[in-house]
Amino acid sequence: MNFTTPIFIFIFLPITILIVLFLDRMEQRKILRSFLIKFRIKDLSLIALSLFFYMWACFDDVIKFTLYIIGIWLAGRLIERKRDLYVQVFRQNQGNEDNIYKKISISAFILLFVVMIILFCLIHFKYMPLLAEIWNKLFRENWVKDSIMAPIGISFITFSSISYLVDIYRGNAGGEGDYRLCTLSDIFS
Repeated sequence: MNFTTPIFIFIFLPITILIVLFLDRMEQRKILRSFLIKFRIKDLSLIALSLFFYMWACFDDVIKFTLYIIGIWLAGRLIERKRDLYVQVFRQNQGNEDNIYKKISISAFILLFVVMIILFCLIHFKYMPLLAEIWNKLFRENWVKDSIMAPIGISFITFSSISYLVDIYRGNAGGEGDYRLCTLSDIFS
């Protein structure tokens, strides 16, 4: 199913909107409000519908995609919990005799490690045949370059998950706050 197909526009999208509106209406009722909000039923239904949409396009990658989402969510929880733990880094000052101790959050190291893993997944799925071909031409070797089928939307998923993790690290995962670009100096400052 594609975003421009009649099945998506006239069947899937209206059903999804009706489900969200129905759950939103149920959240306004006092009896079901605490249950629906506590267990985030509206969010879980959107996740289930998104997985169904993704599964319609490529059934084989749904399990990988689900494990990827769970891993990113767990990494975000770990970054959030370790945000207040710091490690002191010794840096020798060049001009003075005084030594400087700088505190860096442990979650910065976790964020950097997880982002490297996420980018490795993107490079592995999307660019490995190209890199193997370049390697073969540069060094006259004959590496086997099996074409790996990249999951649909791997670039979007990769950069969305990096943005999600950086937002959690910065403390504005709820969406509020400033939306300026975050650099490595911001993370390690």
